Amino acid sequence: MFGNKVNCVIGITTRYNEYLNISVPGVARLNKNFVLVIYNDNPNTKLNKKHIRQMGFQGPLYIINNSVCVGCRQARMNIIKFIADKKINAQWGLFLDDDDVLTSLTIPHVNENNWAIIQNMITVKTRFIDMLGVAVNQQYELTPDGKNVLLVRPHLGLAGTPVKMDVLKRMVTIFDNAKEKLSMIDESVNWRPPVDEMMWNAVNLIAKHDNPNALPIFMDVVNCVKNAVDTADGKYGLPNPPIAGQPEQVNRMLEKYNAVIVAELNADAAPAGQNITQ
Repeated sequence: MFGNKVNCVIGITTRYNEYLNISVPGVARLNKNFVLVIYNDNPNTKLNKKHIRQMGFQGPLYIINNSVCVGCRQARMNIIKFIADKKINAQWGLFLDDDDVLTSLTIPHVNENNWAIIQNMITVKTRFIDMLGVAVNQQYELTPDGKNVLLVRPHLGLAGTPVKMDVLKRMVTIFDNAKEKLSMIDESVNWRPPVDEMMWNAVNLIAKHDNPNALPIFMDVVNCVKNAVDTADGKYGLPNPPIAGQPEQVNRMLEKYNAVIVAELNADAAPAGQNITQ
């Protein structure tokens, strides 16, 4: 259906579909060459293209309705598998949560060693109305104040960061091979695992392992507004990490994830770019 080469695939994962009224209008304002893939991780609802068109997006679109809830990490992986299966010919991939707003999508010409485009992000901490303002009005003013509106410069995370598709496909292969070990780390706590951080660490480890000269580039611009209002229970069904000792606990989990990824990379003899759908 979309056989021509596109520059980027944007993948939005959603569990509570009403949050798409935040992310989709922002994407709809981007006049760029991309395909939108929405992964509905709520088995109790079913999205169709009419829902998304009513939110303003009229571009190339796929919707995946899942029969079980798999969580954010697996949902993102399934989007990459879907892209490979549909043979969508894109050089870059970018993920969003359903309640985040992508304000720009600029993919500069880079050399073969540049595998990601790091940019800045604004985080909204307490006023959900600010997220709604950004969603419906591109000119909505968000000024960092150190309390509610924070500037993250640079933003080091997978959500909102364009990553070369071959690195993302390689990540899926590694994650599939290490699925049981990663799940054991997830299940070692009763709060929401740091999915975005662990996936960002993973693509860094994978890119550098497969190409010693691999480097991301940095564009000193804001391209994303992230909702950090405490909606974790609604989004993922699990609470945030406990405030007491949070950095230490999260870092310990990330170290365990990293060790699994490194071990799998060292054990994996398959070349990068193998067919992940087999």
